[in-house]
Amino acid sequence: MSTSMKEKLQALPEISKLQLINILNNISGRKDLILHETVLKNINHVVNIHDLRSCDVEKIYKIDLNNISIVIKSDIGVIVTYDQFSHIKTLCHQVSTELRRKENIKYHFVIIPAVTSAIEILLEEEGLYGLVELHSFLWQPIVMDINVISLELPQIISGLFLKKNLLLVPGLAKSLEHLFALFGQPMNSFIHGEISMNIYENVNKACFKQTPSSDIDYFIMFDRSVDYASVLLTPTTYVGLLDQIFSIDNDVIELANNTSINKRKDTLLKELKYRSFIDVSNYLKEKSRFIQNEQNKYKNNMSVPELKQYINQDLKSILELKKQVAAHIAACESIVNNIGEYYAELSDLENNIVNDIDRSECYQHISNMLLGQKLSKEHVLQLICLLSYYNQGLPVDQYNEFKSDYFNIYGYEHLTTFHNLDKHKLLTKKSTMNITDTINAQTQMLNTELKTMINKLKSPGDAPPSTVSRFYVSRIIELIVTHKYSVDNLCKLFTSNCQCYSNKTNESSSSKNKPTFVLCVVGGITHNEIACLSSLETNLDVNIVVYTTNLINATSFMQQCMP
Repeated sequence: MSTSMKEKLQALPEISKLQLINILNNISGRKDLILHETVLKNINHVVNIHDLRSCDVEKIYKIDLNNISIVIKSDIGVIVTYDQFSHIKTLCHQVSTELRRKENIKYHFVIIPAVTSAIEILLEEEGLYGLVELHSFLWQPIVMDINVISLELPQIISGLFLKKNLLLVPGLAKSLEHLFALFGQPMNSFIHGEISMNIYENVNKACFKQTPSSDIDYFIMFDRSVDYASVLLTPTTYVGLLDQIFSIDNDVIELANNTSINKRKDTLLKELKYRSFIDVSNYLKEKSRFIQNEQNKYKNNMSVPELKQYINQDLKSILELKKQVAAHIAACESIVNNIGEYYAELSDLENNIVNDIDRSECYQHISNMLLGQKLSKEHVLQLICLLSYYNQGLPVDQYNEFKSDYFNIYGYEHLTTFHNLDKHKLLTKKSTMNITDTINAQTQMLNTELKTMINKLKSPGDAPPSTVSRFYVSRIIELIVTHKYSVDNLCKLFTSNCQCYSNKTNESSSSKNKPTFVLCVVGGITHNEIACLSSLETNLDVNIVVYTTNLINATSFMQQCMP
């Protein structure tokens, strides 16, 4: 990545800070700030306490979905929350209660990413229109990793893909406009998916004219729904497993006994995140032996000068390393307790599903896992959805049997879950009239060609994965590889819901040796896919920047489908 592009990415939090400070300064007077708990974690990337104090913020309160109570001491309350209708409705009830108790309070709602007409109508229905002032806060993407920026909008899957809430589209389009204003127009664009096309059309309606881009050679944007398989497959990387088991929340992995791993600060995780789980175990054993040897030095007869030097220079780093190793060993033990016993079994099962080997046996295997409660309720749904997704649904008898068993074990409140998965077309009944498979021969051939191409690109000692798993090439990898080697034929390969654009005025503007790809994922990207892109970046000798609405894993995806 060019130096100018790195600097621009690092400037994104500063732009968000100025946006928020401007909103708070426009609300005159001393005020209390009330933050949704998820917003509070992400806003730490945007502003600090000193910045907020400069805007006359007196107190900062945290609210959560399970226990919302709004009691403030100042006469002005500023509530910052995401555009989640049910949550905002609950906030309205609490504000109404507080206004009855203390009439002279003035409330402001700061909505991320934008105020919609539905929220305005809600305030009118709740009798708060005019009493509560609304503000939009479309913050800039948060820098999550070296080449990963995310809007951190947690309910995109349920909002856009499940409820078809297209009121979110203008806000996402505006964010994309900001991106192009910062980096310039891309030379080539490929848009794949109904929602992505809708967002991009909104950008084009703005009719903005940007300077030719010296940063973006290829802009690829696609819906999460065009490749759910990448989400449903069990992760192969350490960071992917950590996210699925513990959920990486704002760069922090919360373990048992008040132990945590900070994704930004933990030096071991930076080294291990894209390795396989077995490699991680071996690496931690080596580090443990290294720590033991270093501690043995202290036990040996050291001279006073040597002891002083050891304490001043080495001891602190050794103790910090020991703490990190202990945390990762605890994390590995939790992973083993959750799926370690079945990891090889799961890998074989998923391989059979993807390669269409003995569907009935695959179903029976998943059914036994459900009845034996070997996996979590989310993980077993993840597997049955993968089977259904690859076969355009389950036979009616298998579907009904699985649903009945699931309800008997986990309760009939999951009627909603199955309805939502059906809307995603992830868990459906197979039509008796349908004799074609989702993964047809042409796609299987393309998948094989891409695997071969990627294997040729890999160096003999490559450890990180270039595909989502050993047996599946993700749509992301397809798009990057085919763009690299066959730009003109990309739309011919992916004929459904896709558009290609070429900015011919920019053709001579790029003189870089390494082309730069900006990959925009609407609906979230997994850590496993990011690991693939990191490997592919080296193998193809390109720069890849990931711009996503949020980070996602199979567990969080399933939970968004649950009541």
